[in-house]
Amino acid sequence: MTIVTQKWQDVNEFAVTEEMSRINETKILKNVEVTITYKDQSGFILKNEQFLISGDNYDLLMTENPDFAPGKPANEYREADLWHVIDLLRNEQ
Repeated sequence: MTIVTQKWQDVNEFAVTEEMSRINETKILKNVEVTITYKDQSGFILKNEQFLISGDNYDLLMTENPDFAPGKPANEYREADLWHVIDLLRNEQ
């Protein structure tokens, strides 16, 4: 008699890169949705993580000349600005 079973095993994978794979801004709702993709050394996607920038964090992102981005115009942002706010959100978790 043959018995077929499935075994699940936890494996630690190490992400070597993280990148913004999707940015979706909704100005009327005052939010930005960002998807971060984590990849291993072969480029295989290990995980996607989503962040919603809204409320005070959205206001910070859109502010003029913040401490983290001197000279930045109001109501604009760069990828570096998104990373700054995402790091703030990560620290809140």
